[in-house]
Amino acid sequence: MYVKLAIIVLFSGLLLFCTENPFFEESIKFKERQEINGKVQLQFSSDNSDILVYFEGFEYVTKTDKDGNFALKIPPAHLQPGNGLTGLYKIYYYVANYKIESSTVLVSNGEFVYDFADLDLKGQVKRGIVLNKLLDVSTEVDPVSIEHSYNGQLNIGVTLNVLVDSVIVSSFLIKKKELGGVYLSSAEQVHLIKSGFAILTKLTLKGKTSLPMKINWKKEKEAIPVGNYDVIPYLQIHQEGIPAKLLKIIGTKSHTFHSDFLNIPYRRATEQIIISSSK
Repeated sequence: MYVKLAIIVLFSGLLLFCTENPFFEESIKFKERQEINGKVQLQFSSDNSDILVYFEGFEYVTKTDKDGNFALKIPPAHLQPGNGLTGLYKIYYYVANYKIESSTVLVSNGEFVYDFADLDLKGQVKRGIVLNKLLDVSTEVDPVSIEHSYNGQLNIGVTLNVLVDSVIVSSFLIKKKELGGVYLSSAEQVHLIKSGFAILTKLTLKGKTSLPMKINWKKEKEAIPVGNYDVIPYLQIHQEGIPAKLLKIIGTKSHTFHSDFLNIPYRRATEQIIISSSK
């Protein structure tokens, strides 16, 4: 740790020396370097939008556009602690069912140092960032359209296809075979449906797994108004290297069966259920 800090301080001093050295043919003038740019891509996807980009230390979060581009801008040095931070910092790229990746950048006296660590001369993240997919998640609903007065059963099927050796997940399950917790989510509201027999269970998945769920609509319908709802399974995906502060920024209860869970960036194939007024 002390060796790393000494190197950073020495490098910062050399930068200052070089900008003022009269023996250079052309004087190097550093502009304020408060912004960097980069690009992130998702494996097997042409849509690279809404990938979460987290700048640790500055606790700054942004998202990518549809092409995977992002920009990070830090406040001027005089607005930072100590009139300008100095150190090596991590940038994390996160979508729940993809492997988290990171880059390292150097900040000196409150400004990014270009052409060092993972930044090039123009302040671009050097290497192309690709997030490898861990798990395919798809949901089916039967029936997909009901009247609110319907007194039958909703059948939900969730298929999990592991694309690596194994993936550890947590969910509410019944005897480790049936799903016990889902969200019905629309633009206006979120409803949580949980079976009383389900318990929070951690599983190590390999290959393909199917998790069915049966919902007694007669019991649930009073709390859920007419509307179109995405049916989303409660499924936490565990992987090493996710900063605890990032999860808190996403939502203080994002790691629980709470509406905050839906703030977690996720790529899954969901199906809608349409609940119409009774005739």
